[in-house]
Amino acid sequence: MRKYTIGLCLVVIAMLAGAVGSQLAAGKPAGKKGAASKARKMVFKRVTEPNEKAFTVLVPEGWKVKGGVFRLDPTASGGPGNAVAAKVDMTLQADDEGTIQIRFLPDYVYFDMSNSPAGQMGLFPVGSIYQGMPVYPKMNAASFVRNLVYPYVHGNGRQLQGIVDNRALPKLAEAFRARVLSWGLGLDFRYDATLATYHTTVGGKEVQEQVLTVVEDWGALGAGTWGNKATILVRAPAHRIKELAPVFATIVASVEMSQSWVTGELRGQQERGRIAIETQKKVLEIGRQIAQHHADTNADINHEMFLNLTGQEDYVNPHTKKVERGTNAWNRRWESGDGTVIYTDDVTYNPNRDKTLKRDDFKRSKAKKRK
Repeated sequence: MRKYTIGLCLVVIAMLAGAVGSQLAAGKPAGKKGAASKARKMVFKRVTEPNEKAFTVLVPEGWKVKGGVFRLDPTASGGPGNAVAAKVDMTLQADDEGTIQIRFLPDYVYFDMSNSPAGQMGLFPVGSIYQGMPVYPKMNAASFVRNLVYPYVHGNGRQLQGIVDNRALPKLAEAFRARVLSWGLGLDFRYDATLATYHTTVGGKEVQEQVLTVVEDWGALGAGTWGNKATILVRAPAHRIKELAPVFATIVASVEMSQSWVTGELRGQQERGRIAIETQKKVLEIGRQIAQHHADTNADINHEMFLNLTGQEDYVNPHTKKVERGTNAWNRRWESGDGTVIYTDDVTYNPNRDKTLKRDDFKRSKAKKRK
């Protein structure tokens, strides 16, 4: 195989930004008409992923950034199954308690031992590790949220009491499957996608969480291998979820990968993959192939439909002339030379005259004309 994969859920999110972004913060898309109440202006700062500088993302001014890219040691994690590619677990939160936040959760590969002789002999019980992959029976997306996402986020001792809304996303699932079929590799992978909504408590405060995830079943060729893709959690007090929808959508759409990091990661994966192949060649080869195709085909799914569904536009950066994606929930967009973005409905507002910002290099960032 000529290339290897980045393996981050953010790459998958970028590839399917429209389908993913359109489901976050469920409800009517916060477009120019019929939008939920929102701040009169919103300032976003472009922030670099702190651990490896793998990507940048627009973060609302004053929000805190936690986590980032991390890696698993195949020796410490029991094998190479989840150690070939870098992973990301990154939280952007508005307050110290994290009652308002968006969190990008890592992709993991799991293994179902139910059809394995070793599993039937009880050698690999649920929760154990096989070749670096946690052993769990295959789950649909809603069960994955309940049994694995919620304990991961809130601690293994806590159980999700009930999902108040489980919105199946067949079009998103079919988009993933159509991609795999289009490669002509004979892979009969199956997908299930959901947007699960439930209530929980954080620091004694009641909040609403929404988790979007896609579960991937590798089918007969995977011999029990399955995993998750594009898993994102948003959290806020229930009455503020719709208000924050354009903020969450802007964050998701703003991710930009570092090309130098990507190059280094691909080289590293080639070496890690060579070692891993010695123990599990076919499984890991397929995994790298799948995610590399995700990276190569970055964002070409139904562009116009994406913009309409998510209430977003493609804007032209007035400094670099690059096209950037952002929400259309506000009437005007301004951007500075360092990538700070301000949205506002006040047509008289000029950030260059805003003494609190102490800068004069803001320019209007206008929407690119659609075809």
